[in-house]
Amino acid sequence: METDQATAQSSCNIWVVAEHRDGELLEITLEMLGDARQLADKLRAQVEVLLLGHQVENLVARLGQHGADRVYLAQHPLLERYLSDLYLPVVAGLISRYSPGIIILPATANGQDLASRLAARTGAPLASDCVIFKPGPAGELEAVCPGFGDQIYVRLLLDGPLRIVTMRPGAAGVEKPKKSKTPEVVKIDPVLSPGRTRLVEYQPGDPRLIDLVEADRIVSGGRGVGGPEGFKIIEQLADLLGAAVGGTRVAVDNRWIPFERQVGQTGKTVAPRLYLAIGISGASHHIIGAKGSETIVAINSDPNAPIFKTAQLKVCADLHEVLPILVKKLEGLAGKSK
Repeated sequence: METDQATAQSSCNIWVVAEHRDGELLEITLEMLGDARQLADKLRAQVEVLLLGHQVENLVARLGQHGADRVYLAQHPLLERYLSDLYLPVVAGLISRYSPGIIILPATANGQDLASRLAARTGAPLASDCVIFKPGPAGELEAVCPGFGDQIYVRLLLDGPLRIVTMRPGAAGVEKPKKSKTPEVVKIDPVLSPGRTRLVEYQPGDPRLIDLVEADRIVSGGRGVGGPEGFKIIEQLADLLGAAVGGTRVAVDNRWIPFERQVGQTGKTVAPRLYLAIGISGASHHIIGAKGSETIVAINSDPNAPIFKTAQLKVCADLHEVLPILVKKLEGLAGKSK
């Protein structure tokens, strides 16, 4: 199964299952590596990454820079896109061979799917959507997971030879890379054949409709947008920025946007690099959902709007005057880049 030999691994080593898309690591992968590195240092363990895909060896160096001691590299044309029928046997086989103590996966659609299947296959305990994990008082793994719309936090103790957790995107920041760090690479040569499902065609999703939890950029509208007509320019701006569209509870209650687009205490907790808050006053229940954003840009005509206390860039002006100018400027830039 392998082209390179690896020594038997300690049962306390920590595995991170990397997720990538279109040749780039998702930010959650780097977040997981940072937390795994901290946990491994406390346990005197190693951080090992499972990197499955096709022609993804160029990602190895960055994994090392963010804390990976070893990378298990499994490449095959059938692994180019996630399919549970193919990913599950490869990962389960590696678990059986190397016996890791902890496996961390992203709490994304793919990560949650694979984690639950691995837990069922191995009989290991699973904690989903975690924001914190650390050594427990008696050798267990302690995991903290939000519940009931993040209104409570559940503390779980996972025991046994193998523990599986999924980590919420945006729960941790990305540590600065260490350029000199080079991981050991163990090349895996998986023997695969098409399973019960097969990839017929891959069509990238509309960035405006991507799950807000996974979005790198979000343009959100609130009461100040005025109605569903006002959201048309929000969508236009999001399209130009390659961003997802979000909104406040008011926008959802008035049916300007669907519930799955809501950011806030009773909606989604997000952590994009860029969050545009347009016509949003900044009530506490909305800020709870957006406070993990790297940069918040707020456009509001009220100089006393609470959102300005949180935003890094504040534009005190009528959004109906500002947005058309911004859209026109972005359209011009897009035209020049073609």
